[in-house]
Amino acid sequence: RASYGDEKTLYWTYALWWGLGVDAATSAEGMRWLGKMRYDVGGLIHIMKGKHYSCSMNVDGTDLEGDFQLVMIQNNQHAGSGLRCAPLPG
Repeated sequence: RASYGDEKTLYWTYALWWGLGVDAATSAEGMRWLGKMRYDVGGLIHIMKGKHYSCSMNVDGTDLEGDFQLVMIQNNQHAGSGLRCAPLPG
C-alpha cells in the first residue's frame, strides 16, 4: 500500500518504482533507436542529474521518510529483461 497526500491510497502486487526508475524508463522511450542500451543511457542521464524525491512509506510496520533518488518495492527478483533487483532467496 502506498499513500500520498490526504487524497489517494494505492495498492499493487507486482512492483512499485519511484523516482529514477520511472524517469529513466520515460526518457528511454524516446531513444528506442538505441535498442536495449536505451535504459542504460536513460539511467545514466538521470543519475547524473541527481534529482531526489521526497517520500514517506511504511514497510512491514516501519515508517520511513526522506529524500530518495530511487525506491523500488517488488515481489520478484527481476525488472524487465535480466535486470536483477533483488538477491536470490536465502
